[in-house]
Amino acid sequence: MSRKEIDCGNRHLTEKNNSDHKCIEVDAGRKLTSGEESLIKEMFGNNIDFKTVRIYNRKLWSKQKDTMAIAPNGSIYFAPKVHKKDFSLASDTSKHFFIHEMTHVWQHQNGQMVVLRAVSEQIFIEYPSQKLGLGHGAYKYELDQTKTLLDYGIEQQASIVADYWALKNGLHIELRNSIRATNRSEAYLTHYIIVVDEIIKK
Repeated sequence: MSRKEIDCGNRHLTEKNNSDHKCIEVDAGRKLTSGEESLIKEMFGNNIDFKTVRIYNRKLWSKQKDTMAIAPNGSIYFAPKVHKKDFSLASDTSKHFFIHEMTHVWQHQNGQMVVLRAVSEQIFIEYPSQKLGLGHGAYKYELDQTKTLLDYGIEQQASIVADYWALKNGLHIELRNSIRATNRSEAYLTHYIIVVDEIIKK
């Protein structure tokens, strides 16, 4: 059975089945905006390949929460409730969220096993933390300037980079409810520079 792909613009493709002449719309995501690229460069320099990244305005799977994004394969699937047409023009909270997810893109592009590690952390750390009240969960971290970014868990890395962005931009008070450092009163900008920059900007 032959198939023909027809270009329908920047955001979608239509697959046409030549036997029954039915067209099926397939979400192909969108490219990063120039503003988003500039926002990413603040934290990652030129160490993310923008050409391969797609931003989706849909859930990756049915159980994905309405306030959640998933970035398993170098692209990001934002639930429609939290997707933005341009995160660089969105609220500081949304930008912080975007930087967190872009860290997963950076991890993927640099060979980290994002899916395996993220699933493991959700099962063995985040779920027990939420359901049983054990520990601080997969996203919280204690910033230690004797460590590098790669010494932390996959979600902790993303939290650290996003929080570093907030601190660099003087937003640590405005975004205090989003900051995941358990020792935030002792987590200074110089500490984030030591932990993060050597890894993501080398």
